[in-house]
Amino acid sequence: MLIMANRNALIIISALYLSCASLVVSADPTCKSVGSDWMWFGDHAVTSIKYNIAIEYGKKVEVGTGIMILKKPRGSIKTMQNIDEVVALGIGAIHVRHKDSGQAKVCIDSKSPVSITIIDENF
Repeated sequence: MLIMANRNALIIISALYLSCASLVVSADPTCKSVGSDWMWFGDHAVTSIKYNIAIEYGKKVEVGTGIMILKKPRGSIKTMQNIDEVVALGIGAIHVRHKDSGQAKVCIDSKSPVSITIIDENF
């Protein structure tokens, strides 16, 4: 009975998060100017998703995935320049900040999402 209650709570929480998620798979990239503070680009709730990242020529940025806790993404953090990609896992968000002082233009689009499979079986 406890397992069933936890499963139902997980389904409700996942559905609520998915309804609030703002970054969808699209051919249109999201572009922003980023500074030294983490800038939010979008949320994801999937098994995995690849993001294409295009960065203003000559600039270095840090791209972070995962849930933001204490002003820092708690998934992976990767330093990038020019054009690169990052894979995010699970429920979280993608954030970017400029590695140096000043601003950098960054564009992100997502591809290849793998949806979360919810098993509908009694144990």
